[in-house]
Amino acid sequence: MFNGDLDLGKSKNLGFQESARKFMMDCGVNPTQDAVEQLTEAFLPCLRIMCGENLDGSKRETYDPNGKTWQSEGWRGMLWKLRDKSDRLWYHGWRKGFYHPDHAPDMINYLGFYMRCVRENEWGTRGAPGYDQDWDPE
Repeated sequence: MFNGDLDLGKSKNLGFQESARKFMMDCGVNPTQDAVEQLTEAFLPCLRIMCGENLDGSKRETYDPNGKTWQSEGWRGMLWKLRDKSDRLWYHGWRKGFYHPDHAPDMINYLGFYMRCVRENEWGTRGAPGYDQDWDPE
């Protein structure tokens, strides 16, 4: 039984769909309606979060605008965050039948961060785990 809030806010706006279609064409992609809806209804809400905005337009705490938040974790840290969000999504969605508005967009953003750093940023700016890098007793 679904009892969550699946309001996509401003993202379902048809003007956004036209903008998405143009953006995709400008990028050399021949957009299908399904792809346009994926961009406006799934990815645009994720970008709103990264830009410090909730779906309703209100302000929210956000990632560092230069990417330092996710870069500090590296791709291994993103895998951990993905697993954590996946567990939460499973619990709320499958076990409780409830849509929690943060879980899926956070997972999509974490996947994007993972894709952006997987080739060269294994441990992030914090470095590999270990006594001399993770913890300074002084």
